[in-house]
Amino acid sequence: FVNKVFAESGMESIGSSSADMYNKTKHISKNKLREGDLVFFRTRKKAISHVGIYIGENKFVHASTSSGVIISDLNEEYYQKRFAKGGRIKNQ
Repeated sequence: FVNKVFAESGMESIGSSSADMYNKTKHISKNKLREGDLVFFRTRKKAISHVGIYIGENKFVHASTSSGVIISDLNEEYYQKRFAKGGRIKNQ
């Protein structure tokens, strides 16, 4: 999903997996997030396994396997427990 959004906005892909993207971003804390930053989660044990795009006001857009593309809130218990870090593309 993230790579599709990047492609449609003229940006280059930053990796083929959530973990690749995590490794290619500048890590930032939740309270420093800006619109367009990436948000990373550990949904499968300790590895980074999910990514979304922060859209402001604690909300992010992401692809859900069960519901398609959705907007969720970082304050939801599920995401609070699994939040790893925010990520900013290093050249921004």
